[in-house]
Amino acid sequence: MINEVIITTKKGERNNKAPIGVYFKNGDEEVVMHLFYGSHTFENMTKDEYFAVNITHPLEIARAVLDDEDEYDLFKGIPYLKKAQCVKFYRVINRQLITKKDEFGENKLMIIKGEKIGEKILSRDLYIYNRADGLLVETAILYSRLTSKHINIDKNKKNEMIKEICKYFQIIKKVGSKEHKDIAIKIIEHLKEKKK
Repeated sequence: MINEVIITTKKGERNNKAPIGVYFKNGDEEVVMHLFYGSHTFENMTKDEYFAVNITHPLEIARAVLDDEDEYDLFKGIPYLKKAQCVKFYRVINRQLITKKDEFGENKLMIIKGEKIGEKILSRDLYIYNRADGLLVETAILYSRLTSKHINIDKNKKNEMIKEICKYFQIIKKVGSKEHKDIAIKIIEHLKEKKK
């Protein structure tokens, strides 16, 4: 099962966050993630030995696609999000570079496997899931694919993906909070700016 989380890494003095789907193994003692070539996280993880898996509210996952600005703290030098509900810290035990061929063409991937070295529970608040949460995360995933310079998507597929974002936005407007709507609007505005 793929779990949507925010990965935090560090490059020099700059913190980086990215929404990434990860696979937990042996409970959560190990984690596997696939990073696309060209992302800051890919670049950071070519050298960095440690990273954090931030389990957050879905709104934070959608926000993470837009920029790296956030409130961070450190655990043994590893940046993590103060807003996370729970953070798991990992040391890289394996890196594998592959070329993947799929509906978006041929892309370079780095598969990272990490072993858990720590964990912090930051909040025990319960959250009731809203349909807009899932749609917003899907919107963020589509946005990251559409705006990546390293993923080749043909014009028809791009148009399909933009139509999906618009369809999701219509539902978000009906079932989501003001915050859901505001984030969706920001993603759509960023997408329009990137198309120019």
